[in-house]
Amino acid sequence: MSFELEYPIYLCSHKGGFASIGHETADDGEFTSFAIVMFSSTEKLERFLAAAGIEGEPLAVESEKLFIRFLYKLQAPFTAIAFDPLPDVAGSHALWTVSVQSLLQEHLPLAQSPWEYPLYALSGVDDWEMIDGARSDGDSMFLLCLFCSEQTATAYADALDKKVTPQEIETPEALRLLVSGLLPAITAVAFDPAIGEDGTPIAGTCMSSDTILEKYIPE
Repeated sequence: MSFELEYPIYLCSHKGGFASIGHETADDGEFTSFAIVMFSSTEKLERFLAAAGIEGEPLAVESEKLFIRFLYKLQAPFTAIAFDPLPDVAGSHALWTVSVQSLLQEHLPLAQSPWEYPLYALSGVDDWEMIDGARSDGDSMFLLCLFCSEQTATAYADALDKKVTPQEIETPEALRLLVSGLLPAITAVAFDPAIGEDGTPIAGTCMSSDTILEKYIPE
């Protein structure tokens, strides 16, 4: 399935949360998961509310970055998004319904990075933990240490001879703020570095700061 979203799109604020419809069912017919309903216009949202006989208010999602942030915060049993539910069936069917995982992995360009969120960085007394490396021409360079799990971040922190604390990087926007805020001090990011037997950091997989900012989390 291929589609393109035009922003803003609209959530339906309802009873302190967001309006949803049943998505997946168990053998006994009970719903085991739900799809948050979203709309391409406030007019379609209002028709849905009238047909469903419920009250709600539109909440605009103005950009892809904000939509991604919302998706990352969703937790079970809300596992899918239903776009433009048809008012004549009060939301039983939608123009299309897609899982949150599929949206993030296949359909939203800003979310299609080689890593998943949250990431973890190590915060020290004065700065973020970095690796002091060298370019091929011999000039020095600094790499920000980022970890794909809290476990690997904690293991690296425990191996250091100083106090650092894992800090969660929850969203692409948070990663952009961190990386861009450290420029030009850092040149690249080292993903899941390790400490060698001699106590020397091993950078592992590296990616330039420019590539991360321009390709995976552009403004």
